[in-house]
Amino acid sequence: MRWLLLGLVIAYVLAGVFGRDPWKADEPYSFGMVLNFLQGLAWSVDWVVPHVGADPFVEKPPLMYWTAALLAHLSSAFLPMQEGAQLAVIAWMAVALFALSATARWLYGGRYGVLACMLLLGTLGVVVHVHKLIADVPQLAGTVLALAGLVRFVVAPQAPTWKAGLMLGVGAGVAFMSKGVLVPALLALTYLASVVLLPVFRTRRAVVLLLWTVLAALPGLLVWPYLFWRASEPLFIEWFWNNNFGRFFGFSEVGESRSNYGQDIGLAIALSFPAGWLAVAELFKRWRSYSAAANMDSVAVFSGMKGEIKSARAVLWIYVVIFYAVLLGMSASLREVYLLPVYPALALLGASIALPIRLDRVWCKVSVIFFSACGIWVWFCGGALLAGAGHLIPSVFARWLPLNYVLPFNLAWLLAGLSLTGLWICAIVWRARLGAIAMSFAGITLIWGLLHTVLLPWLNEARSYRSAFNALKIVLPQQYDCLAVFNVGESERALLHYFIGVKPVQSASLNAMTCQVALVLDKSDHRFSALPPQAWQEIWRGGRMGDENERFRAYVRREPSLHRNK
Repeated sequence: MRWLLLGLVIAYVLAGVFGRDPWKADEPYSFGMVLNFLQGLAWSVDWVVPHVGADPFVEKPPLMYWTAALLAHLSSAFLPMQEGAQLAVIAWMAVALFALSATARWLYGGRYGVLACMLLLGTLGVVVHVHKLIADVPQLAGTVLALAGLVRFVVAPQAPTWKAGLMLGVGAGVAFMSKGVLVPALLALTYLASVVLLPVFRTRRAVVLLLWTVLAALPGLLVWPYLFWRASEPLFIEWFWNNNFGRFFGFSEVGESRSNYGQDIGLAIALSFPAGWLAVAELFKRWRSYSAAANMDSVAVFSGMKGEIKSARAVLWIYVVIFYAVLLGMSASLREVYLLPVYPALALLGASIALPIRLDRVWCKVSVIFFSACGIWVWFCGGALLAGAGHLIPSVFARWLPLNYVLPFNLAWLLAGLSLTGLWICAIVWRARLGAIAMSFAGITLIWGLLHTVLLPWLNEARSYRSAFNALKIVLPQQYDCLAVFNVGESERALLHYFIGVKPVQSASLNAMTCQVALVLDKSDHRFSALPPQAWQEIWRGGRMGDENERFRAYVRREPSLHRNK
């Protein structure tokens, strides 16, 4: 069975990474920073202060963008630039899964390593995000490394403490260099709470752990911030204060404010399925067994009186409780992806549960029926689009995807889809030995994989700007000083830079555009006035295929520009 489980994990990680352009919302601006790095391979201030197009972008630290640029450069001989950059996603996910597997083995034994990985990857809040070129992926890897260090410290009291300290410190540094202060702060709170609640953290070994952790974390916490501050103090303050503390506490106008805390809590509970639900079920199961054995208070139950494994699980629960209390109770803005760092701990906590036999069988049967039906539907959609019969697909999908699209035949994607289907058939045959968790993960791998192989050209046409911006490039003048854009976000600016080869210059208003060429983005709920015809000539209108929300308008100035882009 190990070859099948390993094949499912590898297929899941690879599906959705290659064969497509960067997709909104977060990938295009990530790739825009990578593109700027690659255009200046010699060391420069741009490697310290990332830019999207011609504008600085300091919302997040640059670790993900550095690694993506390096891997894109190393693979440039055999991969397109955007796919070479995606290698960073695979690299960081490999780090996360190896660390998670090792931690599960330390806790429960060898066979639980793959189970914990499947439980993490199959959690609803994880499925979409871990295939994207976004800073949250290395943050996830750093979080898993840090949790591995905490668990290693508890479960292996005879092992050298410096190893656990290095894992904890490097993990905290990676998380900081990926998205900033939040995860290192949560890890610090977890350590302090563990000192109060668990005797193992009130020993000389715990002091040694802390010293090694600080030593390992310092390069990540200090080197780039110092270089950034030296390069541009105002931009450093904008990143450190506004994008870390202002976004979290809500005193700066960054991010969307929360309006319904009850809805956020419900969403967090739903997105944690199945890892979080299994973790809670295991907690109640153990609590009942402890209560039946002795009348213990809550601190005694989790204080390590039952051994190192109980204390390690207690550390994970402390982290989970602090994470949810801080994110759901205090954060002024919340997106689904912000919850990503909590799922590894939930996967480790839920991996040890033994499902009741009847529940396991029912779960397996439901997985077989549901995912088989979904797989058949995806194959039907692929056949309909290949035959130019998109009208057979229900019109409700036209809100997101163009039904008049004709799917090109691609033998590689067809074989990949057939291989995924073969893995699913093998899982059905051996479902009794795999169990419910593995079967549900196999089903998720099937659907996710088919969508990103059989239907990938269709999805990419709807979500990529390649066709639209290539059409724009054809009508642009052969020579012009610069491209001014208005109401065009950082994602679109990054892809303009990539597909057209020009760094767009963002304008604060329609009247502030001084370039010879201008591009304006209209949306369905807000259309801007046309530029004055005596000064500007409209040369192009367009947008993504099937997208009724966004429409671009391109103009050429009728008179020479007074200012040239330097």
